[in-house]
Amino acid sequence: MNQHFYNIQALRGIAVLLVIFFHITGVQIKSSVNYPLPEILQFGAVGVDIFFLISGFLMMTITQEIRPNTKAAGHFFKRRALRIYPMYWVVSIPIAYLLFFGSREVLAALKLNPDAVQRVQDLPIYLLKSALLLPQVNLPPLMISWTLIHEVYFYCAFTFLLLIPNRLRCSVLLAWSLATLLFWLALKPTQYQPISYLLCNPLTLEFTTGCFLAVLLRRITTISYNPRLIFLLGCITIVISWVLWTSKNNYEFPIADDRVLYFLLPCTLLMVGAVTMEQQKIYFYPVLHMIGDASYSLYLTHIIVLSIGRKLWKLQGFEDSLFNHLWFWPSLFTCALIVGVLSYRYIEKPLLQIGRTRRR
Repeated sequence: MNQHFYNIQALRGIAVLLVIFFHITGVQIKSSVNYPLPEILQFGAVGVDIFFLISGFLMMTITQEIRPNTKAAGHFFKRRALRIYPMYWVVSIPIAYLLFFGSREVLAALKLNPDAVQRVQDLPIYLLKSALLLPQVNLPPLMISWTLIHEVYFYCAFTFLLLIPNRLRCSVLLAWSLATLLFWLALKPTQYQPISYLLCNPLTLEFTTGCFLAVLLRRITTISYNPRLIFLLGCITIVISWVLWTSKNNYEFPIADDRVLYFLLPCTLLMVGAVTMEQQKIYFYPVLHMIGDASYSLYLTHIIVLSIGRKLWKLQGFEDSLFNHLWFWPSLFTCALIVGVLSYRYIEKPLLQIGRTRRR
């Protein structure tokens, strides 16, 4: 199997587009009295679940031939840290500064809560944990980075996995998955118990499922099914799962065990379809691959662009008309894409290059 998966990178693009769609849909619903989008369209948060599956799949794929040793494990974690932290700091440090030292007017303009400072009891510890993406009761200043806290946990756990013989890694992953689920059911931790909530969170099963898929699809040499149908089935089941959830609950996206229960299988079908399509030389559109390359920058920056755009909407006093919505919100979506791609090209890529240079 290729070490660089074209379709997986395109799937990253699909995932980040879903997340942006989720946030812009939520913003538009709150901004319009007469023409709000249907809340049922907010299924885009499933992009996060796709990201977790992709992380597990890629981590298992790129390390399958690595023999257990501390040097390889350390090199792996260093690469992951250089991949995730520098760009995160570039985006989050200005937000943290504004949050704790900016005027209330600026905070309101950027849709930041000026009262958040009062909820932080120990500011230096809070900022340090936020910078290192460690679990804590209060979310980091860049609130969307809660997913990165899970990613760092996955990377730490996987680093230790590289110290185990290859033949035992699947068994350890299975044990990790079962232990996570059992402790979640037994302890039922809340977000006010941040360490337990992270270590026992069923979202870990999305990461380990991605790992298992990497092993399984590596062993399958003959495909007797149509991968396009598998991918389409994944898309359909995502919509069905969202409808089933909203029919019994409100339109808040499910969290933790409910999230895994409703969306692990649909996202798994997407992953299987994408990988096996590539095995049959069936590729996604190049634009999705380009967006996938910039997905991390897009993920970090889009919420800022949307917040500023929403403020501009209010400042300009646009009429709540169908015409204004039809041009403004697609334009804002496009601006979020442009800012993310430019951030990748001129900030993230140079930072990655510096990291590679220093590793040599």
